[in-house]
Amino acid sequence: MSSNPLENNIQLLRTSLNAIYGRTSNIIERRATQAHLSQRQASYEPSKEDLDALESLKTQFHIVCDEIYLSLQNTKKVLLQEYHEKFEELIRENKHHEEVIAEKMQIQNEKIALLRKALELDKFPDQNDKMDES
Repeated sequence: MSSNPLENNIQLLRTSLNAIYGRTSNIIERRATQAHLSQRQASYEPSKEDLDALESLKTQFHIVCDEIYLSLQNTKKVLLQEYHEKFEELIRENKHHEEVIAEKMQIQNEKIALLRKALELDKFPDQNDKMDES
């Protein structure tokens, strides 16, 4: 199973988040211990290591967000291209169907015209027969 750079960066982000949560929980425990030992002195300054880890997390988060954005843009581009191709294909198919329908309508119109002529011609002998009888 191969993973792409986005998945790798997401995994790094998860690892960093877990590390930050671990450090944060340590900070909270230290604060609680300090508060318990000395009610007046309940503050804790984060270490350089904590600040660096937070900055690293922020950087990784921005990298992952950028990659997600680029991935979405590429997906959008591909989907739009596929949509346009399918749309053009549908237009061609519809044009072909319209042409076939137009041809069929033309044939039907010609048949109707022939039937009308046949009916008109059929009327004339009847009138001629009536004239002959008179």
